[in-house]
Amino acid sequence: MILKNLRMALSSLAQSKLRSFLTMLGIIIGVASVITVIAVGEGVKREVSDSITDLGSHLINVTPGQSIVVDEDGEQSGFNPMAGFGASTLTNEDVEAIQNLESVDSVAPLAILSGVPSSGDNQAPGAVLIATTSEVLDVLDQPMREGTYFESSDLTSEEPAYEAVLGGAVAETLFPNTSPIGQEVVIRGETFQVIGVLDTDESASAFTTEGSLHNSVQIPFDTANDFIGNVNINEINIQADPSLEVEGVADEIHALLLENHGGEEDFTVLTQDDMLATFDDILGMLTNFIGAIAAISLLVGGIGVANIMLVSVTERTREIGIRKAVGATRMHIMMQFLIEAVVLSIIGGLLGVAAAIGLTQIIEAQADIVSVFTPMAFLLALGVSGIVGVVFGLAPAIKAARKRPIQALKYE
Repeated sequence: MILKNLRMALSSLAQSKLRSFLTMLGIIIGVASVITVIAVGEGVKREVSDSITDLGSHLINVTPGQSIVVDEDGEQSGFNPMAGFGASTLTNEDVEAIQNLESVDSVAPLAILSGVPSSGDNQAPGAVLIATTSEVLDVLDQPMREGTYFESSDLTSEEPAYEAVLGGAVAETLFPNTSPIGQEVVIRGETFQVIGVLDTDESASAFTTEGSLHNSVQIPFDTANDFIGNVNINEINIQADPSLEVEGVADEIHALLLENHGGEEDFTVLTQDDMLATFDDILGMLTNFIGAIAAISLLVGGIGVANIMLVSVTERTREIGIRKAVGATRMHIMMQFLIEAVVLSIIGGLLGVAAAIGLTQIIEAQADIVSVFTPMAFLLALGVSGIVGVVFGLAPAIKAARKRPIQALKYE
C-alpha cells in the first residue's frame, strides 16, 4: 500500500510541477541554509584546529584579563572576549618569572603595535606589527624563508637593534620582484633594516593574536620599548618541557602568576585543548544562532506544504469519494495524502542539499574557506524535511480521511 501511495504521490506532484516547486521553495531555502552554515562552520573549525595543532602539543598561552568564565564547580561555562581589551595586566616581570621555571623550555611575549610599514611608495596597511623576542621561532615553530631572525631576547636594552623580520605577504607587498634582505622599512617614523623573511603561508598564525604571521612585521621587543615606551604585552606564548604533562605546567604557571598579581586572577592561562574548546563553544553558539534563523525558512516551508495540501484535498474531493465508494478506508485516504506531503518535503530537502553544495562552492571561491560536509548534516536535513512533511501534512490528511463518501461524490 505504501508503494502504491508513493507512486500516486509522485504522479500527483508531477501534474502540478510549478505549484509543487513553489510549495517546496521554503523547504529548499531552509535546508540549503542550514547545511551551508554547518558545512562552513565545520570547515572553519577544522582550519583553526589544524592551525593550533600545528603549533605543537606543548604550547601554553597567557592573555590579560579573565576571558574564561568558570562556574561554581570549576568547569568552563563561557567565554568573555572583552576581558583582554584595554591596558594589559601582563608585565615584564611575569615573562621573566615564567622564564625561570624549570618546566618551561622557551617563552616569547607578543605585543601588537599600531603602525603602517612602508618602503618608498609601497605601504602594507593591513600588516600586523608584532614586537617579540627571538624565542618566538622555537615557541611557534616558524621557519625562515631567507635571511635570519633577530637575536634579541631581552625585554629592555640600552642598545636595541632596529631590525625587522617580514611575513611573506608583507615582503611581497613592500618589495615586489626583489629580495627584501638588507632593505629598509619605515615604521612610525623609525627606520628598520630587514634581516629576514618568514617561511609562512596564509594559515600561519599565533595562538590567539589577531591576524596572520604571513601578514606580519616582527621587531625586537626591547626596540619597541625603546622608541614607543612601555608597550602592552598582549600575550605570552610558552613552550613547555615535552617530557612533562602540559596541564601540570599550565597549573604551575597559573599559580606563579596568581602570586605575582597579588592573588588577583586578571589573566588567563590556556593550553591547546582549552583554546580548541573555547573556539568550539564560540563557533557552536554562532552556528546554532544562524541555524535557528535559517530554520525559520523550514517553518515557512511547512506552512506552504500544509496550505497546498489543503487545496489539494479540496480539489480532489470527488476522487476521495470515489475511492471510499470502492472500499478505501479512512486510513487509506489519510496515508495517501500524508505520504504525498512527506514526499513533497523530502524532495524539497534533496533539492536543498543540492543548493547547499552549490552555495558552498561559491563561498569557497570567494572567501577561501574549505567547507566540510558531514553525513550527520545530510541526515539531519532530510530527517527534518520528513518531519516537516508529517507535521504539516497530518491535518490535511485527516481532513481528507473524514470526508463522507456521498457528500464527496456530490462535490463539484
